[in-house]
Amino acid sequence: QHAEEASSGGAGGSGAAACPACRQPAGRDMLLCGGCKHWYHARCVRKAGVLAEDGICLCTECQELLPSAQDRQMMLQVLLRREVLVECRRLLHLHCELCSRDRQRDLDTELHRFRVLKQTARLG
Repeated sequence: QHAEEASSGGAGGSGAAACPACRQPAGRDMLLCGGCKHWYHARCVRKAGVLAEDGICLCTECQELLPSAQDRQMMLQVLLRREVLVECRRLLHLHCELCSRDRQRDLDTELHRFRVLKQTARLG
């Protein structure tokens, strides 16, 4: 797909920039860095350290901008804590709503019993 984009004018058109890894002119089989949007020769991918993950290529400079594994782990823990907190709040709200409904139902039931007893007392 990237090669098609390159040959159809993406990076392979006239006046295209050189590959940042080898400084040679753009040609066939070019890969686009998903971060900086520079085009790399496929043969330069290993030399430049381009990482193809989930169909996204990143050059070494863009990879350096990514957080470290420790930072990613810490961010994940923070996000998980936030998700747990949001879910706890949601469940607490739901519990309170259900308790409120139950309390209203209980009050309605007690009121109904009272009315029945009152009617029975009048009849007796």
